Amino acid sequence: MPGRIGGWDLRRMIGLATRYLERYRAEVDQLNVFPVPDGDTGTNLLLTMRSAQAEMERVSSSSLAEMSNALARGSLLGARGNSGVILSQIFRGLARTFEGKGEADGLDLGLALQEGVQAAYRAVVRPVEGTILTVAREAARRAVEVGRRTRDAVAVLREAWAGARETLGRTPDLLPVLKKAGVVDAGGQGLVYILEGLLAALVGEEGSAQLVEPEPVSVSPGQDVGAFPYDLVATLRGEGKQSRLAQALGHMGDSLVVAEDGDLVRVHIHTAYPDRVLALLLDEGLVEARVEDMRLQVSARAEDVRGQLSAPPGDVGAQVPGRSPRSRGTDAAVTREELVPLAVVAVVPGDGWGDILGSLGVEVVPGGPTMNPSAAEVMEAVRAARAREVVILPGHPNALAVARQVTSLTRVPVRVVPALSGPQVVAAALAFNPELPPEENARLMQEAAAGVRTGQVTRAVRDSAVGQVPVRKGDAVGFLEDELVVAAPSPEEAVMALLARATGEDTTAITLFYGAGVKAPVAAALGERLRERYPHLLVEVHYGGQPLHHYVISVE
Repeated sequence: MPGRIGGWDLRRMIGLATRYLERYRAEVDQLNVFPVPDGDTGTNLLLTMRSAQAEMERVSSSSLAEMSNALARGSLLGARGNSGVILSQIFRGLARTFEGKGEADGLDLGLALQEGVQAAYRAVVRPVEGTILTVAREAARRAVEVGRRTRDAVAVLREAWAGARETLGRTPDLLPVLKKAGVVDAGGQGLVYILEGLLAALVGEEGSAQLVEPEPVSVSPGQDVGAFPYDLVATLRGEGKQSRLAQALGHMGDSLVVAEDGDLVRVHIHTAYPDRVLALLLDEGLVEARVEDMRLQVSARAEDVRGQLSAPPGDVGAQVPGRSPRSRGTDAAVTREELVPLAVVAVVPGDGWGDILGSLGVEVVPGGPTMNPSAAEVMEAVRAARAREVVILPGHPNALAVARQVTSLTRVPVRVVPALSGPQVVAAALAFNPELPPEENARLMQEAAAGVRTGQVTRAVRDSAVGQVPVRKGDAVGFLEDELVVAAPSPEEAVMALLARATGEDTTAITLFYGAGVKAPVAAALGERLRERYPHLLVEVHYGGQPLHHYVISVE
């Protein structure tokens, strides 16, 4: 019937809205200055939509109720960041309103949006006006007003889209940080594009909604992530936990969102204490968690997200695609007599690292900055190692909390050695001796990791000044441990300048791991330059394949 929505309609609408976000993800990312300027709101919304779309593709029924339930569940499982969790609650409102319905008219749609907004406000512990919440609330209000006059879903959705656009333009007046940066709210802009895609699909013509390009933006340089640098998203099992979790986590950070969908709970928080948050969540039925260091997101956008965004929708769900452990084993049953006494599991940032560690007999899990493995993925690697005891090398600070979490989730005794960079992982793996007891191995591996200094070179994404180092957008910047120490015209010059700071009389070796974007001859030539500069040192060059850093450097 004209002006009504069925299950197939909803799936088609979500599909086109996802494509709109794909088209404008980068622009939405660029607007992102609140709650922290980490430039990922468009990406988070898109990955949330991709997860919802994948779940809907599994539904064979034309029932609107079943399709909207899949939309709600898929978006919650795949929710990324504040904006993604809020969006999942808006979709949950649709599912609740459409329960038992084969189709919905315009008023149903307006009331569903209103229910979703109310759920989103309940989920956000400290709602802030001038954000996606405000844009969604006004869109829903306008939708209900029109829905009471006409049952035409097209008219209602068109009014919701218009209300969202108008409210978006007012967000800088409601949130001073937006006005200071000269931008509208990123989450609100993303929601406008989603509504635009939904409307375009409903009227059957992609261009009919008259796409509105965002205004050019200028984000002030030098912004930081404040007192809560870690972004944590977790999934839990169990019902009736929303209020209790919100109260328990309220003092541990900001941007707290606790969203429920049946027996699933999604938690998002910015915190300085990821270990404490995870320890609390472990007692509440934790299924998986992801922790990201937003300081790295601010200093350099993660290139590995491109792989997630290019994956087919069916590959996107609660787990990020392409992250299954590199396993030596099979799924066949293993008796205790067949288990090795001790094995090593390591989180590595690229396929080259995986090959290096795999050649040493290490069970590897892909991970690294903004590509943190879940506890389930690390547990699968522990299982695949077929060992009576396991040592885990996290490879990155973001993975440390997840690695420690695994110790209480598996029956296999697990020790975590805090090797927090690729070079430290390699050093620790080289120190491993399967003939020694686990505690002795852990001590020697930790000593080996502590004896390595790590350098990293990437590109700056905006002008800034970090410490005493002025940085211009496009510069190659070099970090020694966590400190920005050099800026140079090219990655190779940054490596040379960084090593001038990192080497000393006690240095014996330099190992260069080049990333996925560096050509092998360029890396080889850089290696020769280093041998000429440091003839008394052992210099090695290896392919690492890491997506974010042009070079990762080990100084021993």
